[in-house]
Amino acid sequence: MATFSQKDRRTYQNICHLSEQGVLAFMRDLLTSRYEKVVATPSYVYALGDIPVALVAHADTVFKLPPSIDNFFYDQEKDVIWNPDGAGADDRAGIFAITKIVRNFKLRPHVIITTGEESGCIGAGKLIIAEREFPAELKFMIQLDRRNHLDAVYYDCDNEEFEKFITEFGFKTEWGTLSDISLLAPAWGVAAVNLSVGYEDEHHEVERLHVDWLYETIGKVINILHRVAADKTVPVFKYIPNAYMYNYMYGYGGCGIHGYRGLWYDDDDDWDAPGYEHCFMCNKLTRTDNMIPIWYPYGKHSYNICLNCHSDLVHQIVWCEKCGKAYYLSEEQAKKIEDVNHWTCEVCANGVERNTETVQQGAGVQSGSAGKGGNGSDFCGMGKEQTMVRIREQNDHIRASRTNLF
Repeated sequence: MATFSQKDRRTYQNICHLSEQGVLAFMRDLLTSRYEKVVATPSYVYALGDIPVALVAHADTVFKLPPSIDNFFYDQEKDVIWNPDGAGADDRAGIFAITKIVRNFKLRPHVIITTGEESGCIGAGKLIIAEREFPAELKFMIQLDRRNHLDAVYYDCDNEEFEKFITEFGFKTEWGTLSDISLLAPAWGVAAVNLSVGYEDEHHEVERLHVDWLYETIGKVINILHRVAADKTVPVFKYIPNAYMYNYMYGYGGCGIHGYRGLWYDDDDDWDAPGYEHCFMCNKLTRTDNMIPIWYPYGKHSYNICLNCHSDLVHQIVWCEKCGKAYYLSEEQAKKIEDVNHWTCEVCANGVERNTETVQQGAGVQSGSAGKGGNGSDFCGMGKEQTMVRIREQNDHIRASRTNLF
């Protein structure tokens, strides 16, 4: 049974004692000292390594205040550590695991640290906006953010070959609801798994961390990284959406990924209000009929944004002349377009069919079908002119409302 050394225990407790932004700063400094390419923002930090596997963890916890450094209790006989203030092992155990791998072993996987996971994967959402493709070779992702012992959760990724690969290292498949890879995997098109890091009773003060379970996962992740580094035949495991999960999260019933309970959750918002959902860009609760679906190049589903965000990004949003969909491009891509009124998306230009089975199952804004979508949005399937008319009407209404206040 592996137990905490005095040094590792102190490291873990110090990580738990940090604020969310403190964890980001700590990981930024650690990664900068060991990686050549590190990108740090207030919402996420990532580092590009030489092993095409990304390790993912989140810096936030559910607790409003960090635990007291003096209130940790470690039962060496049971190999369990806890704090009556709530240690936040979800996901400081994952942060510790990545720290251990990067510091103590000559391994350089990609590393992604996010914020706001407990509030709905906010940091991950901003990351996929900034990086519509992962900026390096990526074969798969491992999130270290799962309770229990040796669980492997794939969420809506249904790549059987990837599941077999992970199972070879001693993990067992379990079910889960949501984590950062629920957004990152479909956005970047690669398979991902969330692995146990040994905590139990998360989100409560009685939360405890089984240290030997944590070390066992760390050892297995190291074995996975060694395997990928040594065996160049390990493939890129593609993200394959699970039809049932797609319907549940994106389709029938019309909840949509951004209306899904838990995603973009804010204590101050009535997130269960019918006819409302959160803007993908700014996270503001907005009437669904005032949202606009935008697509990424080769994207399999759209993301709803509010009118304000559309106005802010208008120079990066272009409309395909053939399919009539609105696309969100990088500034560099948008500048290269000579005539925005006669632009064709890559999917239409290359004759590449989308994953029509997935799109058709995802009734609503993701399908781009005409009329009201599954979430009741009047914008669903509208062309450019119709959308612009609606935006002007909405802006006129806003101006009139403001005038009536005085």
